[in-house]
Amino acid sequence: MSDLFLDNETDETTIKYVANELGRLGYNMEELDYIFWQEAYPALIGNLLCLLGVWGTFDANDVTNAVLKQESKTLKIRWPRKLRLFSSLVRKDWDDVKKSLKI
Repeated sequence: MSDLFLDNETDETTIKYVANELGRLGYNMEELDYIFWQEAYPALIGNLLCLLGVWGTFDANDVTNAVLKQESKTLKIRWPRKLRLFSSLVRKDWDDVKKSLKI
């Protein structure tokens, strides 16, 4: 999922790669949608809003730590509504991944 938050153009190869990887995890579509919007999105959307965002690849440990850090904040307060305004930056790519999923 984190590949959808890199600061570069998401192409069909990336969409298929993400879909294949997610399909192997055994989650249903509802669970993946929850993980994307409630865990990955709040933790990683800042990369697309940053002037010098990560564009090559995320370190897996950095992603895990970002999600865990965001979850601890979310337990105290809901993530800002302002962040929802930026969902259009990843919505189409996420929809394309879901169409490509074989679950």
